[in-house]
Amino acid sequence: MFQQIDVHYVEGWEEIRAALAQVEKARQKGQDAKIEITNSNVDTILKITLRSIDELDKYFKSTLRQMILKGANEDTSTVIGKIIM
Repeated sequence: MFQQIDVHYVEGWEEIRAALAQVEKARQKGQDAKIEITNSNVDTILKITLRSIDELDKYFKSTLRQMILKGANEDTSTVIGKIIM
């Protein structure tokens, strides 16, 4: 009745990007793999789910655009990811 779920944690964008490569491979084999991201700074906590490197790239483009519009010159956020296989 219940399915065994394998969960791992990563920290930082480099680890998340590397983990997404594994998530993509698992998805090609039919697994519903994903990474649940928590990106937080002093003002905001944002939670998103990513299933591919392409989704990560789209997120980066959107975030960079917002930073430019706000006049931010650096990203002070902390990011962690929960890999669900």
